[in-house]
Amino acid sequence: MGTFVFTSLVLASFGSNKEQKISSDPPISITAQQLFADYQTNIISSDNEYLNHRLIVKGTVEKVVENNEGDIYVSLLSDAENSFSMVYCFVKNSLKQI
Repeated sequence: MGTFVFTSLVLASFGSNKEQKISSDPPISITAQQLFADYQTNIISSDNEYLNHRLIVKGTVEKVVENNEGDIYVSLLSDAENSFSMVYCFVKNSLKQI
């Protein structure tokens, strides 16, 4: 496990077939712990704050998996005491930038 920072993560809704407009605002810098806590506290408010915005998420990596299409899934621990509380990040292959 190690610390990982996503520099261009976009929080987008799942299950929607229509293309989402990504905010052109500067990225929001946040820890995995705070992102998890915000969503635990108020989903609607958190969606208003983070959905379809670029995020810089810092946290401790639990696991990294790449699927057959080259998409990457990263799970970040959101609570040092509870390994079941995680923030899951999905990076679509077509959106990868180095």
